[in-house]
Amino acid sequence: MMAECKICQQPLLETEKTQKLGERGAKNINEKSELRRSSVRVEKGDVVHVKCQQNWINKERVAAAIKNLVTDELTADSTRLRSSTPTFDFKSQCLYCGHAINVERSKRKSQDVFPVRTLSFHSALIAVCNKREDKWGNEVKQRIVPTPDLPAADAIYHKVCDTNFRTLRPMPQQYTSGTEQTKKKARLSGRPADEIKAACFLKVAEYFEQNDDFFFFNIIIYSWYSYLQVGYIHL
Repeated sequence: MMAECKICQQPLLETEKTQKLGERGAKNINEKSELRRSSVRVEKGDVVHVKCQQNWINKERVAAAIKNLVTDELTADSTRLRSSTPTFDFKSQCLYCGHAINVERSKRKSQDVFPVRTLSFHSALIAVCNKREDKWGNEVKQRIVPTPDLPAADAIYHKVCDTNFRTLRPMPQQYTSGTEQTKKKARLSGRPADEIKAACFLKVAEYFEQNDDFFFFNIIIYSWYSYLQVGYIHL
């Protein structure tokens, strides 16, 4: 039976360049397999295709594999969360604090409740969410990302919530107590895996687009290791 390359599982033909692995070469391949979450494992003395070895340890290919893994897992988590998280009613809840609003009563009493009137409101609010980088910002961002056309959704909000949110202040005291829907959402979502993986993905994507040197590669490896081991990153 013809010997096979331990990486591609294809026969080692005499017409192809092959490499007998030393201890360092085997260790390097196994480290990249761990980063790729691959079952490929080699030992000292194994023979592999030279091209397979070069491709397997290539830093750009490893980084691309990591990015694809995070993207796939983030997509899977987003689908799971959409199916388990109660639907947010933009017509009757403040898009910031989530509290129910009686629109007709608010009109009669001239309370500070306003509808979203422009499409640009969405992108501007996403920018504020990114600037806040806190729990409230993440909650609002998760809430509005799937709904880019907020005017069409008849979204409404408290003026005081809007002011506090945009000026990076805490949620108004009168709205800090969670609604039943917010509590139910917390019970369903559990550990915020989507936020963890989203953060990791965004960091990987950011460095992937802006850097192509060895420092960039180390950043991606650090991000991925942090995600695998402790569930968050410190970059």
